Amino acid sequence: MQSQIDYLEGQLKERDSLLSGAQRRLKLTEGAIEELHLSSIGGVATGLPLGEGAVAAVAEDGTIASSSEESYVGQSFEDIVGSGLARGFDESLYQNSRSTQWYMGSQGLGYLRAAEVGYVRVSRTGKYQIMAAMSSNAMFALRPWIMGGLSALFAALFALVYAQASILLREVVVHNIDETNETLALITQGDLSKSVNVNSPAEFARLASGINATVGSLKDAIAAEAARIDRDLATARAIQEGALPRTFPPFPEIQAFDVYASMDAAREVGGDFYDMFLVGEHTVFLLIADVSGKGIPASLFMMAAKTQISNAVSAGMELSEAIKTANWHLCQGNEAGMFVTVWAALFDYETGELTYVNAGHNFPLLRHNGTWQWLREKGGLFLGAFDSAKFRSSSITLEPGDELLLYTDGVNEAFSAADEQYGDDRLEAFLNNHAELHPRALSDALRADLARWAKGAEQSDDITMLALEYGVPPQATGSLTVPAKMEHLDDVLNLVHGELAQRNCPISVQSQLDIVVEELFVNICSYAYEDAEKVGDCRIDYVYNTNPSSLSLAITDWGVPFDPLEHQDPDKPHSAEDAAIGGLGIMMVKRMCDDVSYHRDGDANVVLLRKDW
Repeated sequence: MQSQIDYLEGQLKERDSLLSGAQRRLKLTEGAIEELHLSSIGGVATGLPLGEGAVAAVAEDGTIASSSEESYVGQSFEDIVGSGLARGFDESLYQNSRSTQWYMGSQGLGYLRAAEVGYVRVSRTGKYQIMAAMSSNAMFALRPWIMGGLSALFAALFALVYAQASILLREVVVHNIDETNETLALITQGDLSKSVNVNSPAEFARLASGINATVGSLKDAIAAEAARIDRDLATARAIQEGALPRTFPPFPEIQAFDVYASMDAAREVGGDFYDMFLVGEHTVFLLIADVSGKGIPASLFMMAAKTQISNAVSAGMELSEAIKTANWHLCQGNEAGMFVTVWAALFDYETGELTYVNAGHNFPLLRHNGTWQWLREKGGLFLGAFDSAKFRSSSITLEPGDELLLYTDGVNEAFSAADEQYGDDRLEAFLNNHAELHPRALSDALRADLARWAKGAEQSDDITMLALEYGVPPQATGSLTVPAKMEHLDDVLNLVHGELAQRNCPISVQSQLDIVVEELFVNICSYAYEDAEKVGDCRIDYVYNTNPSSLSLAITDWGVPFDPLEHQDPDKPHSAEDAAIGGLGIMMVKRMCDDVSYHRDGDANVVLLRKDW
């Protein structure tokens, strides 16, 4: 409404200015000037664009001279405006006066009167008084549109602010939280190599630093605990190995038989075990067993079982009664429900009589007349389950040249990389293909074959074997460990020569073994150990066998894993210059020996070879 007042004030000033100018130029009479003045201001208020229901009035010296409402012309401005609300002035628009506000404007005294349904604004400029009135409907006709526009504007601004805030929240907070949670998920799954790499803002950087510090401390604690456990397990393994016969031949003074045993634990300590000791004047006790489970619990139960069986047999009990007694003791306090399969025997090496009890163990094999066959007699359940279990023994008589192989299920149940078992059929076929081997050579060859079969697959169970051959003297053995340096080649060759010389070995055989041993030892010196400043050892073990005469060698190093037999033999070269380095040497080793094999024993490379004459 103030804009309408300003407009009217402007029109009045402009018309007064024009009238004053015309009077000076035209020199009009007073009557003409008055008439011209009245006509000029008479249309001022009528041309005001107030809209429907609006009223405007212009008064001169208190009398209304121009108005959009013709009835107001000529009336007192004070009567119309000053008391219009109280006396029903335009009662259809202005009723029930609510408030009157006086103010001092730049043009002089003015006031605003507001009614329930309309508004009036008055002003004064010189001799003129001006009034503009407007209904509330007209006053607020555009308000819904304005409010809608403002609402839309504020909604758009809110959406923009929300979008920006969401982007900022996602980039600064949510992304960092997600990255931190992903890393924490990997850490809680056991991957302690991960770290939180969130460096901003400062709060997340401090959080990441705290998490990484905690993980680092946890890694250090785990490493320290792992080192302690490794030391404890190494001690436990040493104790376990110390409880088993490890020196072969165990009875060198007895020339009636040869025996050899070995155990390769799947873990640091195992549940398999074997035993052998003399009972009486001409009887030897043989035992092989397999405890359920692995690790420390199995090794503890293994020690208990070995002790109970040994005590019962040493007490002179009949074999089945000794096994029954040991079973009763093992059942007492066996809250863990562990058990052990056992194959035990008493062997009279003067008569060849073998009395044995099979308590739930794998069937052994016996070589007789050059052919291996199964001993499938059962003598009872495994030990540790029922304290009232009974056991029965079986007997056979061995003849000179017969050989017995005992083993645990880590042999026939060894898995290949294709998840296929070695199996009984493959075991029987291997034995029949190596029927001439004596106990130690047989065990070494079978271990090497299992290693070839399981190449690429983790050993899933303990592998234990015990072999006894009747009618042959114990094998002569020897061992030498030297640094893997060329200067020790003569020491290695002298060890082999010394044994061959006292066995009346032909010179041609000795020459071939010289070439074989030299080739393998030189390869170890040249390639086994990557760090030239930290040269490792090389160990040579030999076993001499009779009937037929043969020398078996085991050459061991602890260098990088390498199987010299896995490469195909090279084609025959046309000249020495065409020969591939190393290829011909290995080919000569294989052709000059009656049997050559390789296996990785823990962290050691072991090459086994045999030469007959």
